[in-house]
Amino acid sequence: MPATIVNEPHKYKYCGNPVRLTILGGHLTAFPPYTPTQPNLTCHVMVFDPSDLVNPVAAYQAPYDTKNGRTDFDLKNALAWDPKIPQYLWTNTSFNSGLAQGFSKPYVVSFADRFGIHPETEALTTLATKWMLYGGYPVEFLTDNSVPFVAHNYNDKDLRKMVDRTQPDWVCVFHKTAVEFVNIEVVAYLSDGTTTTLNFGPVEAEAQKTYWYESGFKSLGLAALEVGDICVLSYDYNLKLGASLFGTVKYIIDQAVHEWNTYFAFANGLGGFESFRMKGKVTIEPVAEREIIQTTREFGYQSNQGEFNEFNNYSQLSYEVNSGYLSAFDTAIFQALLLHKCWLLDMVNGVTIAIVRESKTFKLRNDDTDPEGHEFKFKIANQSPWATT
Repeated sequence: MPATIVNEPHKYKYCGNPVRLTILGGHLTAFPPYTPTQPNLTCHVMVFDPSDLVNPVAAYQAPYDTKNGRTDFDLKNALAWDPKIPQYLWTNTSFNSGLAQGFSKPYVVSFADRFGIHPETEALTTLATKWMLYGGYPVEFLTDNSVPFVAHNYNDKDLRKMVDRTQPDWVCVFHKTAVEFVNIEVVAYLSDGTTTTLNFGPVEAEAQKTYWYESGFKSLGLAALEVGDICVLSYDYNLKLGASLFGTVKYIIDQAVHEWNTYFAFANGLGGFESFRMKGKVTIEPVAEREIIQTTREFGYQSNQGEFNEFNNYSQLSYEVNSGYLSAFDTAIFQALLLHKCWLLDMVNGVTIAIVRESKTFKLRNDDTDPEGHEFKFKIANQSPWATT
């Protein structure tokens, strides 16, 4: 009999969590110890992109456990991830949305026993298409009925995400089914005690795709509500499927003026991305790298030739940014910058820039000291324009 499934991955999983697959061997004795009835028996598992069911993106092979006749695989590293965020930052007052490329991926799993003097694989058993989301949320999987609302729980204990009036931000959603109407309702709370409601959409979304929706102060046009001495204190960002509310992110506007602001976007571990602001000073340095080789002195060698040569020269801009004082909640979010992919938001040129992080840790607790900011070190992931070789 062929190999059979004992436990298959849930339909929707985060790639940062174990993606477990358990197979029961088909060519084993009926009672323990479960010994192979065929030579060189192993379980062969292949993972495919649904668009190409011929060439696997990953393959696994393992023997069966004689105690239970099973073997286990963790498929979380089967897919290659290269998530992307919008290249350009919209600095006007128009609302935008789009596809979050690389934040969710479909895959297909096939498996079979493999055995023989010259091992061959039996006919493959193929499972239904499943999806992974880029992240590592503590929840093992998303139920079929849940809507993956991809934002941190800023609303716990009525917490609000603090942003300033310039800071871009996004809310991401993985839509399991095709959605005809995604509507965004923004409720702004003004300093005169009144509220104003703004509506955006409808936006049409494809099934099994992650979409981003702009949620920053500027892109929502909230500045138009600030007339005279009246200012926006906070706002609620409500996402609706048709008329039904399925998620809210609450924001509060930082009314203080900070001399230094550096903005980042980061993959937030929940299958989407959002922004983060640091309010400390910035140091920028060009850093040159090179490799040196020793060459052989040839006949007629002269001192201006040199006995050592440089090659593979390049230069990167290195940043050291102080976060400024962060709340305990923001400090927790700061950890995501060290773990997940992130980008520098160039507010002058209106573009997003890939970075290579150098920071790996920070002092989460430091008794008998005053609260201070955290240092974040990184390099621009492109060569300096002065690099020539």
